[in-house]
Amino acid sequence: MRMKKFNLFVIAAALFGAVLLPACSVKDDIYSADEGEGVVLTFYSDESFLTKAKSGKAGEDAYNENVLNSVEYFLYSEENKDGDAVLHGYLTSVSQNTAYSVPMTNDIVNYTLCPGNAKNFYVYAIANYDRIVADENDLSGTSVAELELLTKDLELDGGNVATPQSQFLMATPELVQSPAVKRRNTTVAAVTVNLKRVAAKITIAVRVVESVEIVNEVTISGVTDTRTEIWRPRTHEMSVYLVNGRSTGQISGDPLSTSDMFTYPSMEFDQSSGESHTYDEYSLIVDSEGEPVLDGNGDKQYQLTTKTGTFYPSEHPFYTYPSSWEYGEEDEPYIKLVIPWDRDPGYSDSGTYYGATSKLYYYRIYCPADAIDAYRAQFVRNCWYKVILNVGILGSETDGGEMIIDGQYYVVDWQEREKGTGGDYEGENDTDKEAEIKGARYLFVNDTDYILYNLDDLMIPYVTSDVCEIVDFSGLKYDFSGSTKQPVNTTDKAAWNVTLDLVTTSTGAHIRFNHPLNNDTSTSNYDVSPYIFTFTVRHKDDPSYSKTITITQRPAIMIDMDNNEGGTHYGYTYVNGGTGTTYGTNGTSSGNNTNFNMFVIETTVLPSDSNYLLGDPRLTSIDNLNSWPTRNSAVSTWSADATSVQGNTRSLSYYYPVNDDASADNILAPKYRVASSHGATSTLSYQYAFRRCASYQEKGYPAGRWRLPTVAEVSYITKLNADGMIVRLFGSTTNGETTDYWCNSGYITVYDGTNAASKQAPVPHSGTSGQKYVRCVYDEWYWDGIEYNGNDYTTVTPLTTFKWGDIAR
Repeated sequence: MRMKKFNLFVIAAALFGAVLLPACSVKDDIYSADEGEGVVLTFYSDESFLTKAKSGKAGEDAYNENVLNSVEYFLYSEENKDGDAVLHGYLTSVSQNTAYSVPMTNDIVNYTLCPGNAKNFYVYAIANYDRIVADENDLSGTSVAELELLTKDLELDGGNVATPQSQFLMATPELVQSPAVKRRNTTVAAVTVNLKRVAAKITIAVRVVESVEIVNEVTISGVTDTRTEIWRPRTHEMSVYLVNGRSTGQISGDPLSTSDMFTYPSMEFDQSSGESHTYDEYSLIVDSEGEPVLDGNGDKQYQLTTKTGTFYPSEHPFYTYPSSWEYGEEDEPYIKLVIPWDRDPGYSDSGTYYGATSKLYYYRIYCPADAIDAYRAQFVRNCWYKVILNVGILGSETDGGEMIIDGQYYVVDWQEREKGTGGDYEGENDTDKEAEIKGARYLFVNDTDYILYNLDDLMIPYVTSDVCEIVDFSGLKYDFSGSTKQPVNTTDKAAWNVTLDLVTTSTGAHIRFNHPLNNDTSTSNYDVSPYIFTFTVRHKDDPSYSKTITITQRPAIMIDMDNNEGGTHYGYTYVNGGTGTTYGTNGTSSGNNTNFNMFVIETTVLPSDSNYLLGDPRLTSIDNLNSWPTRNSAVSTWSADATSVQGNTRSLSYYYPVNDDASADNILAPKYRVASSHGATSTLSYQYAFRRCASYQEKGYPAGRWRLPTVAEVSYITKLNADGMIVRLFGSTTNGETTDYWCNSGYITVYDGTNAASKQAPVPHSGTSGQKYVRCVYDEWYWDGIEYNGNDYTTVTPLTTFKWGDIAR
């Protein structure tokens, strides 16, 4: 038998890793090896083809960063490189330094891989992924665009990432073009197929100062004493976490917005593998008598010295799939460092003994990353983000209120070697720039923004190197008794009965805040506005060390005004798509009561002497108001077709009206919005009042969400007006008259006017006949933050057309 000649065509799969690309075995029947003219594809490894990061730094075998359990490759013709692959192979049992050839006939090359006059083809490869193509005769769905969307999870153990990973997902970052194919001459053509890991790597190395000195003013039994405390770290017990890593990544390496977040389990530091790095140290400059030397502004001066010290790395790296985030958002990834500190026993300046104690201190370190713009950052695939951190300060005493450390980080391609020999690795590489913390002077507060919900007191812990003071106090609240929301300000703590000072307790230094709220509605000055207090804590002798703190205090009853300045249709107020004139037209307010503000009323604690109940006054089942025998109306469809917030065109479909039974009379919604005078109508019947509210819309608050108020809600609002907290919303300002308004189970008579007689409590009635006025309310407590199929439909922008906003729950 005559031997046939073969044209050899070699593809070298150059994979990112410190090991060489091993030999690969393939399924024998991928392509036939029958005798004939052809091209042979050879996959092999060589020292020149390593698994590399952008600057050629190798991965680490110890963490399985170079393991190749499988390689699946896809070949594309030049004319259809954006379509499905034309040839495919799956390599398993990958071993090192052994070549394996896959025969390919000339016909396959000439008519499939490089048809016509094509000179090139393209390669795309994926490593360490479950086999994608099961049937060699069906390569549908193998375009690069489709392959790049495939996802894989990090190895998880109980929700935490297992360390180390057994293997890492890799892929070529883009299509790889082959050299020109020669069909007649015997040749060996090599294509370097570079695989990059999809995950990113994060490591941290930490140095902690031997001790920290803190000067504390301590007040015990009214006596203030000063003591200089020495704190020492237990570095052998430090631990570190990665918070908000991403567990799911896609082969393209692009951040996956829906990837689940995870937190690494606690990881300690390797005390046997110290690394040498430079760091900055600040020392106080003193004169010959040991007194601090001051500059022209009277500030203490410090000497900056660059030193070299030992930093200890975490036991293992952290791994996360690529992600992107806005600076400061809730899901921003960060590193949490925990260090135990011990305080030496000692004596205060007056000779009072204090004992030893131990505390855990927490530090939050923003992750180094690649900047997208001034507001966003991202982890990039196959990059190593390294943090070299020099800690010279106590952190936060509370987990979750970690001290935030801003620093400069040296970000390198995965993998940078600190020490090594050969090639680029001769000697030490000490170009890292550590995150600098000045240990000579510091001031730390857990948080600078606090919200108190119906609470009078707050103790805020802080840590300082120098004596502090409180300055620049201001208070703000609002008055809603007029036609506009008016701010009321003060800079006098005593005027508003505010206590704000610095104290030291058995648990450390604190900022003490107290402001008694008045929730007694039997008085004339109970609170209905939030209080916003702002002040600054700073070092007495150096105001540049300061923290500005804001405390928002919310009373049991809160009011807000939302002005509706108007539009073509009375402030963009619509009823039934503009066709429901039967149910009350838009117009000016009844009588002489006109106020174009929507009022938002929120209640968290009810008056002790009331019979009100906080709850949901609506029906628990859908009622689109098409057939109401008890309301003397039965129509097949009364609501007009219009666009909904979901985008489809329909009539009212998911409406939950107020319960028209007397059992709902005493219910107050926890937070509701009252329509402005833009929604005023002429009198109308009870059943039409229900439909009027169901099809009412104002500003950005769509139809299908408004309803009739309950008896309790109207009574509550009129009391707020009678007490001078808000302007009149129900009834006119003419003395000696009354106005009837529909409510859930009937109607309620409101006393008009501004004199003493008008302050009488409204009178409810159970009758549903006749013609009355209506003022609709909106369930803010329910619709604020409502989502439907993953979309937020809380409100929409101020509407210039009618839109249904009811949504199935």
